[in-house]
Amino acid sequence: MASRHTGALRAGNPLKAMLKGIPMTVRVAVAAVTFNRQKELSVLLDAIKAQSAAVDTIGLVDSGTDPARPVAVRHTNVDYVRSEANLGAAGGFALPALKAVAVGAKWVRLMAAAADPTNPGSPARPVLARRAPHP
Repeated sequence: MASRHTGALRAGNPLKAMLKGIPMTVRVAVAAVTFNRQKELSVLLDAIKAQSAAVDTIGLVDSGTDPARPVAVRHTNVDYVRSEANLGAAGGFALPALKAVAVGAKWVRLMAAAADPTNPGSPARPVLARRAPHP
């Protein structure tokens, strides 16, 4: 399966159109943001792919001036959205988190491309390795 690319984020895009092509059986999702960090994003996506806890989809919002599409297309489960405005962390995480919940994700992990999963002390290292207790 090829990467899904919903195109540039513009005002007025309905959520339904942005969900096109995302399976409705998502259990575990990652909402990620990046801003001009292609190298770090590549490390993060490779680490998520290599972990033992499978991730169904990765929603990626790219607000940088140097588009990260070449990195995103190397991963089959990345839903790449290019934003022409710098949305910041809150705005960048909002869209992929909303999309994940809309398709039924039970777990959503928020990740910034700057997080270094190869650093043993990084909070990004145990990406979804443990589940939070369900009340």
